[in-house]
Order: sequence, then C-alpha cells, then structure tokens
Amino acid sequence: MRSIATYLLGYLVVHILFISIVEAFFCVDLKLLALGLIVLVFGVAVVNSKKIILEKSDIIIVFVLAFLNIYYTFIELRGLIFFKMTYVLLLAILLSKVILPNISLKSYLGKIDTIYFIVLIGLVIEYLILLFFGDQILADLFMCHGEETGVRGYIPQSNITREFLPHAATGGLNSIMLGSQTATQLAVIIFVWCLYKFKASDKKKHLALGLLAIFMLILSPSFTSIILLFISIVMIYLLNLSNNFKEKIKNFYKMYLVLFVIVLLIYLLARLFTYKYFGLNYIYDEYIVKNLIGFQYFDLKDILFGIPVDRQTRSFFPSQEISFLKQLTRYGFVGIGVFYISIFYYMLRALRYRHITALVPNMMVMAIFVLGNIHYPVMFNMGAMVLFVLHLAYIIYQGSDIKNN
Repeated sequence: MRSIATYLLGYLVVHILFISIVEAFFCVDLKLLALGLIVLVFGVAVVNSKKIILEKSDIIIVFVLAFLNIYYTFIELRGLIFFKMTYVLLLAILLSKVILPNISLKSYLGKIDTIYFIVLIGLVIEYLILLFFGDQILADLFMCHGEETGVRGYIPQSNITREFLPHAATGGLNSIMLGSQTATQLAVIIFVWCLYKFKASDKKKHLALGLLAIFMLILSPSFTSIILLFISIVMIYLLNLSNNFKEKIKNFYKMYLVLFVIVLLIYLLARLFTYKYFGLNYIYDEYIVKNLIGFQYFDLKDILFGIPVDRQTRSFFPSQEISFLKQLTRYGFVGIGVFYISIFYYMLRALRYRHITALVPNMMVMAIFVLGNIHYPVMFNMGAMVLFVLHLAYIIYQGSDIKNN
C-alpha cells in the first residue's frame, strides 16, 4: 500500500502541473481524466477497504453531496453543476484515507514544496518570455479559447506595473495553471508557504523563494492578489501576536505597535480601493447596496437552492466580478453552505492539534484560496483545484482519528 500511495502522490504532482498546459496546447477537454482520477483513488480505497477508517462527518458530507447532485440533476434539471465542489470534497476525503496514512508526512509536504518551486520557476520563465518576446508567442502556443471544449488557453493580460516601471513586461502573468489571476494568487500563496517553511527550518533558501514570489507579484500584480497579500500579512501578524499573549507581555509598547499596523493596513487598503475606483462611496453604492437589492427577486427556494435555468439568463446583480454572488445564484445558500462549511468544519476539527508544525501554513493557504473566490475562483481551475485538494486532505487527516488507530 505504501508504494501505491507513493506512485499516486507522484501522479497528482504531474496532474497538477501539466493538465492545464496539455488542455490548452492540444485544445482538448480533460474533465474525463479528472473524473478518472477520483475513480482511481476510490478503487484503491475499495480494494483496501479493511484499512480505511470512515468517520461520521465524512459519511454525512458524502450523503449530502450525493443528495445535492441528484437534486440539481434530476429535479431541477440543471445537470451536474455541483460536480466541481463535490469533486474537491470527495477527492480530499479519499486522499486523506488512501495516501496520508501510508506515506510519511515529510514526503507529502515535500511534494507540495516541489509543486510550488516549479510553479515559481515557471512564473520567472514566463515573465522573461513576456519581457523579451511579448505575449503573442504564448498565446499562439496555447491557442485554445474554449469555443468547442470549454478549455481556456493563454489569456493576454494588462500589467499595471508597466505604468511605473518602463522596462517591465507589457503583459501580465497567467502562470503554469493557465488561468486569469492564477499567477498572482499563487504568488501570494507561495510567499506564505515559504515564509512558514523558513520559520520552521531557518533555511535561507525558503526566505529567498518567498521574496522571489513577492517580487513576481510586484512585476505582475492584480487588485485581488494585493488584497489577499494584505489579509495574509494581517493573519500572520495576529497569529504571532496570539502566541505572544500566551506569555507575559513585558513591553507595553507592543500594544501600540499592533494598533499602528492595523491602522496602516486599513489606510493602505482604502488608498488601494480609491486608486481603482472613484471612491469609497462609489464602492458602497455599486458593490454593496445594488447587490443587496438583487435579493428582492429571490424567493425562498431561490435563496436555498439557486436560480432555475430559465431565469439564469437574467443578471440579478450589477457586479459580475464577485464570484461568491455567482455561486449563490447558481447553488443557493444550501449548495455553497455545504461546501464552505464542510471546509471550515475540517479546519476547526484540526485545530485540536495545534502543535502540528505544518498545520498553520496549510490552513493559511486554504484560506487564501477560499478568499480568492470573492473575485476569481482560482481554486476551481483544473490544476489549482487538485493543489487545493492536497492541502485540504492534509487538514482532514490531521484532524481525524486515523492517526490514533
């Protein structure tokens, strides 16, 4: 079983790094390959069922997912629209039973290190290509635009850094995952991951990789990724502060330092918002008030299970940039609630074992992925989706009772 788990984890690394590239290069839809992956893992679990330990929470979540898929497919007649969310939770649960109990955690986390290292090097190479050759060579190479297959190829993007650095690349990064804003969100995630690796090992190579990730973010930023970076810094700072409170705070000036950092970050976020938009009042009117008004067109069933197909042609919300609203329109509070609450539950359950070194960075990465859904759902891209699953599987395993058996 150990060798099977090792080979399966190796395949997942290849799947994460290359599935989007193969899709865009050959213009083929590989959703069946993703489905085959979960069937393969399920088959391994069935063959080794005597060694698989199921918990009540896992069983309940799987049954609820099955109900929602049946409801959306056969009652609402919308098809398998809940497939990706089901895929994420089900694959993570299976991996936590099949791979993690049969492989060393150091090896598992090492594979995640490898993925982030390759992605970061890929960002550097991509930027150099954009800098010296432009984005047309990549757009021609990964030319698929999804008219027939639903696969999106390389997307030429604007780069606001060029407004400040005259020798910067004209185009923005897509990343090895080939998705709009995937590169910038992954740069934030790599920074957080490497920062915790440096804190745990004190190896300067992790610090260097983290700073390189921030440098790539500066060279090709996005509005969402900058906000995620600010939120990540605040979360890291507050976590370190909570550790200090466990001991007696000898210097009172630290409290003033906390207040100063919070005020500074709020000010910078306000300046960032007003740089892109006309002002905070405009943001309040356009993105809060008008979107809240959209709920007046929902009845109770719409709120719970989403809008039927015959009404989805109408836009209930003026803003088309908030992914959470799109998900709410499609799945309702029940659909998105089952998905996100399940993830939150597994994170809370794992917090019982706070002494685990890699627990916090895995949770931080998952939080960044989820918060990124406010605008662009990177965690549902073909490659990044399985990467998120690896982090979630680690959290599920660490919070389960498998280790005690």
